Amino acid sequence: MKKRSFLLIVLVFLILFLPACREMASAELLPAILIKIDTAAVSGEEAAVYGIQVKKEFEQIGGADIWEFESFSGDKSAYEVAKTKVLENIIRVKVLLAKAKERKIELTEVETEAVANRAKEFLEDQKALAAAAEEITAETVQQVFTEFELGQKLKKEMLRSFQPEEKMIAAKLEANEDYQKLQQEDPWEKHELFLVETAEIAENDPLLETIRQELNTSPTYGLTDATSQSMVYKEEKYLKQQLEEVFGEGAAEQLRKTGWLLLPENEEKGFRLLHLKSIEVSDLALLTRRLQQQGEKEKDLRRQAEEEIRDESFEVIYQEWKKETDIRIDQEAWQGYTVFEL
Repeated sequence: MKKRSFLLIVLVFLILFLPACREMASAELLPAILIKIDTAAVSGEEAAVYGIQVKKEFEQIGGADIWEFESFSGDKSAYEVAKTKVLENIIRVKVLLAKAKERKIELTEVETEAVANRAKEFLEDQKALAAAAEEITAETVQQVFTEFELGQKLKKEMLRSFQPEEKMIAAKLEANEDYQKLQQEDPWEKHELFLVETAEIAENDPLLETIRQELNTSPTYGLTDATSQSMVYKEEKYLKQQLEEVFGEGAAEQLRKTGWLLLPENEEKGFRLLHLKSIEVSDLALLTRRLQQQGEKEKDLRRQAEEEIRDESFEVIYQEWKKETDIRIDQEAWQGYTVFEL
């Protein structure tokens, strides 16, 4: 009787407690969930993929010693800023992924193959993977890269027909230092060759007063033929910079404007008279190349401005989507989680 009672107790124990033990064992095998974004659960392994990517980005900008900065941004270290970036990236990808699924956006075979190649490159970078917080599988890397690409495809499709207004582009370019600097550059100036006739005039030369009067009376037309023909000229060639180094700042513009310039030299030499014959191009082929380069750079800066406007417009949409998303972070788990090893 006692034996039967004991067996009955053991049987009851097995019925009540073994399922609970199995659940506990299964729970230990499941990856820890750091973040839930609506129904999407993010494990530590998945976060580690994002961590490696952010680590690479930071080191590309600031070098491998960037992690030594304890006050990288405000009172936060570079690692703390990077960890925040990892969290932001995860949330963004998951929010965009959900919207891509709503719109039934899928990757083409070509896009899927490109994602697979990038995932392969990621896994082959053993040096980067050595810093992973935990072991990363090929399946997880493929998942992360695929989800990111779906979000990017969503963005492209939404912005495909969006053309920024001209005034928005102009405002962007006006605030761009590189564009303003480019606008101030004048390739012609570096290639303008001034062909000038120069003549020395002694301070006691009777012609000096005549020259002064004629230049003052008619600065646009300069000297009369009679006066000019009585001078002994020497022909010289100067680039604009050379011309102003020899004859002073503003000499090029004055010659361009009136064609004549009378300059005092010194007590021994008296005055120097300059007459502009023509302005030529010193190196037409080089000037043409530089003008083409300037035009291409201006186009690139314009495209960059348009892209920035598109990004800003999409960011407004994304922030609205983010507000509507149920984002739950296991703060204790996240605080204790290492996104990558240093």
